[in-house]
Amino acid sequence: MTSLSTSETAPFFGWDVVAATIVLAIFGWGVGFYGPPIYLQMVVQRTGWSLALVST
Repeated sequence: MTSLSTSETAPFFGWDVVAATIVLAIFGWGVGFYGPPIYLQMVVQRTGWSLALVST
């Protein structure tokens, strides 16, 4: 049985996955937290419906 040296093994992509997940979470939370008031206001302006009707 032969063992592989460290130069022949596949690189570890774990930290890349963690970084991508953090970036995705930051954008997702930003849109999810700050987005609805902006979207609701735009729909109210475009349709002329009441804010209560649009938010339901």
